[in-house]
Amino acid sequence: MDKRRRDNILNVWDEVIGGIARDKADPTDDEIRAAEREVYAKVPDCMPGDISAALRSSTDELRVEVAQYAQLLEELERLEAAHDRLGEQMGRRKSGGGDPLPGLPGGQSLKSQGGKR
Repeated sequence: MDKRRRDNILNVWDEVIGGIARDKADPTDDEIRAAEREVYAKVPDCMPGDISAALRSSTDELRVEVAQYAQLLEELERLEAAHDRLGEQMGRRKSGGGDPLPGLPGGQSLKSQGGKR
């Protein structure tokens, strides 16, 4: 099933189930059967199994997206931890842990460095 057809079935399903089911997230068997009949009526050539195939495909896509977001979140958490460690190191340095670097508050002027590199 191509993505456009699948998306059409999903859009009609969402519209229909939202109007039929008392609890859209947990429709009863009777509500599902009623919604299926309406989808078959509204989507040309929709066959038994097309709705569940569309829902399954959408669920699979969502699982992939969730996994990608989980990886991104882990990376952001690692970056946040590295940022925090760097901030702690800079704080210790400012509180007397050695000479401040040239150009930073408390350090030598960059102009006074002259030709030194």
